[in-house]
Amino acid sequence: GINAEYGILQIPNTCWFSIHNVSKILPEHRNILKLFRRDKLLSETQTLLALLLIMEQKSPTSFFTPMFRTLPKQAPYPLFSPYAKNLQSACLTRWTQDFKSELESQLAHLHNTYSQSYPEYFSSGALSWEEYSNGIFHIHQRAFYVDHSDQKDDWVFIPFMDLFNHRLPPTDDHEVMNDVMWRFISMGEHHEGEELFVNYGETKSSIDFFMFYGFVFISNPIDCIRLSLTLLNNNNNNNNNNNNQ
Repeated sequence: GINAEYGILQIPNTCWFSIHNVSKILPEHRNILKLFRRDKLLSETQTLLALLLIMEQKSPTSFFTPMFRTLPKQAPYPLFSPYAKNLQSACLTRWTQDFKSELESQLAHLHNTYSQSYPEYFSSGALSWEEYSNGIFHIHQRAFYVDHSDQKDDWVFIPFMDLFNHRLPPTDDHEVMNDVMWRFISMGEHHEGEELFVNYGETKSSIDFFMFYGFVFISNPIDCIRLSLTLLNNNNNNNNNNNNQ
């Protein structure tokens, strides 16, 4: 068993898969990252981290190979599941279509812009839709936000932390994470063989849980619905003004 207030697991930042660490360990990726940071289609931190993940997975001698072996070969991403079309939700369908179009545009941009300079990574033969979408999905599902004082990295991939399942609060256990160390601390007692949980985020709606993780709760106390509001055009505004006169 595990006693209360016992640090079960701690992982220092030197083992995290992050933009800073990969650039430090592999200087050859530094120039590619500089290009991507100036590229509007690829400059978001999660996209950069996914591209680094894809490049590093191609190296059999990568420092992060033990972590890569824990990843599923195909990310279980409900967004593009053939069953998603049965949701009967215009909002979800539009959101899915927009997100897929964005990824397809990024992939085409990589093929057209970077394949000649880095054919081993970004040619159409080296980077398929399945490989690119898997990299993106792994980061969306498994990376964690870290609040760095110098804004060095926003999202990091912490080995083995992604193997924890989610539980809605309250939970007896908690995570302590800063830009130096991630620790999982048991605040209650646990029996041998008992599963431990983390919280994937205390502000996620049921749509977030379903579309990004593939599950929902019967009762989600923080559930919400996104609304898209469109401004009326000038003609509609003029008609309303005339009606009010």
